Amino acid sequence: MKLFGRDSEGGQAIVMVAIVFMALLFAVGLAVDSGQLFASKRAQQEAADAAAFAGAVVLYQGGSVSQATAAAIADATRNGFTDGVSSTTVTVNGSTVASSNGPTAGLYVGESPVMHVEVVIVRQVKTTLVPAEAAFNPVRARGVAGSESLNNGYPIMSLGTGCGTPGLTVSSNQNIHVYGGGIVTNSCAASAVTGFGSGQDLQICASPPAACTPNSYTFAVVGGTTGNSFPAGVTVQTGTTAVADPFAGYPKPDGRSYNGVNTLPTNPGVIGGTSTYPEGIYTGTLSGALCHGIYILKGGGFNGISRDTNATHIDANTNTACDGNVLIYNTMTGYPGTTGTCSGMSGDSVIRPMTTGIYSYMTIYQDPTCTASLSESGSNTLDATGTLYLPNGTIDLNGNPATVVGGQLIAKQINVQNGNLTITYTATTTATPKLPRLAE
Repeated sequence: MKLFGRDSEGGQAIVMVAIVFMALLFAVGLAVDSGQLFASKRAQQEAADAAAFAGAVVLYQGGSVSQATAAAIADATRNGFTDGVSSTTVTVNGSTVASSNGPTAGLYVGESPVMHVEVVIVRQVKTTLVPAEAAFNPVRARGVAGSESLNNGYPIMSLGTGCGTPGLTVSSNQNIHVYGGGIVTNSCAASAVTGFGSGQDLQICASPPAACTPNSYTFAVVGGTTGNSFPAGVTVQTGTTAVADPFAGYPKPDGRSYNGVNTLPTNPGVIGGTSTYPEGIYTGTLSGALCHGIYILKGGGFNGISRDTNATHIDANTNTACDGNVLIYNTMTGYPGTTGTCSGMSGDSVIRPMTTGIYSYMTIYQDPTCTASLSESGSNTLDATGTLYLPNGTIDLNGNPATVVGGQLIAKQINVQNGNLTITYTATTTATPKLPRLAE
């Protein structure tokens, strides 16, 4: 092929080179545009996930769906994505403004109550190669997060992590029957449990009517079991990893009624014509029948409580009929702060939890700054359902039989010396800690 002269073919080579360069330029441009779209997708996805999680945290803290969706919108804006700005659309649970809507797609459509936040971010991205075609390059990212239940499966939990004292102490004449879950103690002592013998009536069973043995539930101990022996059929694991407090960060009552609207009265008198106390904030020792709702014990504890299930008895503050379902919040004299002192809880008691709302199936919730005990001794009995949670306190069952049906005992230390303890644990009748997490 001649490149020079009258008969040369150099012009064809120039055309071929030009075509090759155009192809290379197009390939480079396509790579640049693809990179821009990928980067935009990644940024939008991170923003959508972060915004959804921000909304989930609000739900976890007890906020409303409207507050959660507003938090998600604000978080998206902080990360550079505002609805109607820079060819961007931001919708949260199907709306561009704060709302009480639920997610519009996926696993959580139609859920009630709404416990998830769905964030969708769409942006028209201008690319380098053909910027005029931004309308044809919508990049979409979707994030879903929620305040979701976490069930750890331990009806008896001793949370104390110290190595100097046992987490669970028993005596030879007591009986412990646990159905539907295991036992765990976080104590790292060589004798993290004390008082167990091979002839003892200790049963860790599947839920009735299933047979008690064999079953998959265990007795988990972070430390050791030196000086103890256990009946046949009880699986004991030592050297396990400490189990986290399932209710760490659980929202504290804020002084409002169970309905989230009315303000709790301080030291209200009994309901007219009865000896029943309505929900409220009590500064003395509470003793007697309870109606319904949240009872904040501000330093006085309780000494024997019972239930009023008479629907004709009405709490005038909220116009609520009594059913005997309550949350007991045992806290400090300085409530809502953490200063002051607190008192223990004792006496013959029959307690049932509320079954709806943020505190559903939480029966006793003790402020983590309070180190007082729930103590039953002598001829006293404890008849409770739901979860009894004293993260830095002690549960002492030294009296007559204690029955906790469908619940949990969670405390820093647990002692069962003379009483019999029977717990039937089910996920549907136990306070379920909720944690914010990305869901889709």
